Amino acid sequence: MAHNEKELSKKRKQLKEELSRVRSSRPDVVFAYSRKEVLADGSQVMVPPQVASEAGIKVPVYMTSQVWERYVKVPEGMEGYQDTDGRLWDILWMFRTYAQSSKSPVIMFEYLCELPGDPQINEKRFGDTHKKTVKLKAVAGPKDIDQPEMAITILLPNQD
Repeated sequence: MAHNEKELSKKRKQLKEELSRVRSSRPDVVFAYSRKEVLADGSQVMVPPQVASEAGIKVPVYMTSQVWERYVKVPEGMEGYQDTDGRLWDILWMFRTYAQSSKSPVIMFEYLCELPGDPQINEKRFGDTHKKTVKLKAVAGPKDIDQPEMAITILLPNQD
C-alpha cells in the first residue's frame, strides 16, 4: 500500500511540474475551458467519489457525456437486467486493472459491455450476442486549470 501511495505522490508531483511548465511556456493562450465549465455545460460527468473509491481509485474521476450516455446509462430494453451502477463499476474496475500495470498518463483499456445495435468504431462484436468489446481511453491530468491535483478523465479513444 505504501508503494502505491509513493507512486501516486510521484505522479502528482510530475503532473504539477508539467502543468507549471505548460503554463509558463504558453503565455499566448487566449482561451481555456475549465473543468468547472465542462461540468456545468454537461460535456463531462463526475463519477461519484464513493464509487471510484470503492473501485480502488483514489483521485477524482470524470467521464465525457458521450461515454456516460453510451456505456453507463442503461440502453432501452435492457432495464430489467442491467443497471447504471453495474455498468459504471465495469468501466472503473477495468480502468483500474489496466492502470495498475501502466506508468503512462494515457491508458487505452477495454471491457465487455452489453449494447444493442451495430458496433461503433471503438467497439467489436463479441460472439452472437449484444455483447461488445469496448475500447476507451483514460487520461491522468490536472483536476482543473487552477487545481493541479491529479484527476482521471475517461473518454472515447478519438476524444481529447
